[in-house]
Amino acid sequence: MSNPPPSDSDPPTLTAEIVADDELLGEAVEKFLRCNETASERAHHIADHQEMLRQSVDAETWKLALQLDEMIVERWADVAVEIARWAFNEGARTGDQQRGTT
Repeated sequence: MSNPPPSDSDPPTLTAEIVADDELLGEAVEKFLRCNETASERAHHIADHQEMLRQSVDAETWKLALQLDEMIVERWADVAVEIARWAFNEGARTGDQQRGTT
């Protein structure tokens, strides 16, 4: 098992323009996760286990595992974007002055 990659230092600042665009918001969520040490460590741990699985199964089983993993990742990526949008809009609705900071 190798060392996890370094995380980004600063989480992104959300703006109304970013929140309105699925692609930009998705990129902001990805950057947020890279800034989160726990999420970065977990991603590295998952990658290590994926490699162990790849070495343990035949090519067809590995292809099926990758397809399943892709579906799970897509679902959670969509959910993460919607949660970020919801949280931003809740802050805007309530007049939260801390928007864009952690």
